[in-house]
Amino acid sequence: MIGLDLFAKVSPKAAIKLQEVEAEAPSHLDWTPDPTGFKNCEILYLYGVDHGHVAEKLLPWLSENPDRQLVYLDENLHHIRSFLEQPVAEKLLQHPQVSLYPFEELSPEDPLFAYLAWSFVGKQMTVLCHPSKQDPQVFEELQSLMTFESAQKNEILDEYMKFGIVFYRNYYKNLKLLPKSLDASQFFGQFQGVPAIICGAGPSLQQNLSLLGDLKSKALFFGGGSALNALCNGGVTPHFGVGVDPNPTQYYRMMGHTARSIPFFYRMRMHAQAFESLEGPTLLVGGAGGYDIAEYVEEELGIAPNEVEEGHNVVNLSTSLAYHLGCNPIIFVGMDLGFTDLKAYAEGVVEDPTVSEKEITETGRFETSAILRQDIFGKPLHTQWKWIAESEWTSQFADEHPEVRLLNATEGGLGFEGVENLPLQQVAEEILKEEHAIDPKIASLLNKAAFEDLTDEKVGDLFECLHESLTRAKASLQEMQKENEHIIERVKAGDPPPQLQSGAFVLAESDLSEEPIYSAILDTFNIIYTMKQSRTLEELKLLEDPIERDLRFLEVRGEKLLFLERAVEANLLLLQGE
Repeated sequence: MIGLDLFAKVSPKAAIKLQEVEAEAPSHLDWTPDPTGFKNCEILYLYGVDHGHVAEKLLPWLSENPDRQLVYLDENLHHIRSFLEQPVAEKLLQHPQVSLYPFEELSPEDPLFAYLAWSFVGKQMTVLCHPSKQDPQVFEELQSLMTFESAQKNEILDEYMKFGIVFYRNYYKNLKLLPKSLDASQFFGQFQGVPAIICGAGPSLQQNLSLLGDLKSKALFFGGGSALNALCNGGVTPHFGVGVDPNPTQYYRMMGHTARSIPFFYRMRMHAQAFESLEGPTLLVGGAGGYDIAEYVEEELGIAPNEVEEGHNVVNLSTSLAYHLGCNPIIFVGMDLGFTDLKAYAEGVVEDPTVSEKEITETGRFETSAILRQDIFGKPLHTQWKWIAESEWTSQFADEHPEVRLLNATEGGLGFEGVENLPLQQVAEEILKEEHAIDPKIASLLNKAAFEDLTDEKVGDLFECLHESLTRAKASLQEMQKENEHIIERVKAGDPPPQLQSGAFVLAESDLSEEPIYSAILDTFNIIYTMKQSRTLEELKLLEDPIERDLRFLEVRGEKLLFLERAVEANLLLLQGE
């Protein structure tokens, strides 16, 4: 029988817990899924372990395609231990196409689910439930979570495989306007002890709009994205706007409200047309999640780095900004994170915010189907995994910053674990008592927040440096591709060079790695494409014919070099505004 050694390599924490439970055999040992129902599937997630008979019966299905994988998922340690004690367990878990992962709870913050989604990114998946599992809700949530994670990671991969064009198009356009912006870090620490109100666009915001209007001298208001539309529709203008969304919806929403003249915190990935529509002071928050070019550009322009976390959306970013400004407490209003009363937004965001239960659970109008959770009052609430992720980010933020009091005055919705719920009226009466000279303070800081020595000429010089570095990088990549073709010919002729590299290839590779744009741009694309090729590279190791193995490796390397060259070409075009 297998011990815990092999399993500990997969999940040390769960392996320790397994020592504390007694074996309990699962039922329905005669059940086997019908492979014809998922013949086009590459990744089969099976919720619920058994005694190994399912995997054994699916071995022919797995053998038909080396890309296929059977992944057991289970939260029941009794069943897992029972499986591990079967003689067949070691054979199955050593099979390259079979794996087992335990989970404790279903959460988008659990790295297991992101790991699995990245491991099989771009693959078609199916989630099945073993009949021994008696709770259909857990299976439905697992199925929904894996679908969400898979779709999210596929979307990220698709973004990079399209050379990050959406990001870079916005980034370069906004970079040209950077000299007109102000330094957001000049505001950091300047509002010590001033309460902050972070506004979302949830349906419950409607009931608090009249009260919010009376609190603007007692708290610093942040509104981002759709919240600006809802607030302006209710006659409330926040002190700060916040923007980070690169999608066209940001522009349409921006043109639908009257708050474009307020000071606006932004990151340069923000939709360029939406950014250009801003009429008031723009405050740069450095950094750009997922792209290293921001770090390089800011260092070249003498902009100090910051540690402002972006989280999952503009509300998470607003929370992080309020913290860096020194605000305490931080109060959430309109953060439903769910379809309260079957509404997607407060009024003023879309023409009709109401939705039907069928729309959110069946038809796919939204990104993924809704799942049921309890709201802060214990009532059923339709929500989505992206909102659960935002809620859990906020809970983690509260844990990491115990010196800051967080309050949820949403008066409905999903809420945040570990964050106190209080009606906004009670917050106003008990906490928001003191008047603060907020507007004069903001005006004074705006007068002092200009970047030093940040000119159009300096940004223009940076564009020129980027263009020159990209041009040299393209030449290096073309040289590497030419040498790669020469090496292929040598392998075919029976004269392979050591380590499948020539001196010219190594020199061109060294030149590429020393280019500024390699670490700023290309390294990320190299990593992503390597991840995409990882399974193919693993399969190459199994080829018995060394010539076939070398030739296939060189072909795969050539594909990546061509991809990187196209990424360079895309950036060259976008630098020119195309």
